[in-house]
Amino acid sequence: MNNKIFGGSACDDILFNFEPCDIIRSSVLTAVEYIVEKPIYGLVDIVNIYIQRINDLIWIIVNYIVQMFSTILSLLNGPIAGINVLTKELKELTKLSLNLLTGDVLSIIIVYTLPLWFYIQTYLFRLMGMVILPFQSVFRRIFSIFGITIQDVPYFTFYHLFLIAKYILIIVYIITIYGFIQFIF
Repeated sequence: MNNKIFGGSACDDILFNFEPCDIIRSSVLTAVEYIVEKPIYGLVDIVNIYIQRINDLIWIIVNYIVQMFSTILSLLNGPIAGINVLTKELKELTKLSLNLLTGDVLSIIIVYTLPLWFYIQTYLFRLMGMVILPFQSVFRRIFSIFGITIQDVPYFTFYHLFLIAKYILIIVYIITIYGFIQFIF
């Protein structure tokens, strides 16, 4: 059905096609959209929300299970590591005892001189702490360049020199490792 309607006096040339089937078709399509598509989209959105909630719940449960197993493993690993250390020490002790019983000269010397070496080591560290070095002002000036003031130590000993050498070696080691890592990457 094709109905043509012409305009009024000012709009004589305007032609408007009026088709009632277009109105029925568009109203049916709109009705189908609201009756069929909107509930389906709403259902899909609701299912997505529930799937997301279930996914979050599963993620939380898996995290708790992983934490539980890591806690159990760490609880078991601590005593096992201790037992490993004890068995290694027991192995070394039995090996030393076997060497002593077989008459190994080096083992006998080590067993009898080890307490003496410990005593000499403590004596050397005490001696290093008692000897006062005369160039404390030089180290104070060197450290003052870097903004470090030595107010706590009234005198400078071999022990302090030993500590400085140790820290310098640690810094050189870190710089070397950093350079090696930069070289690799």
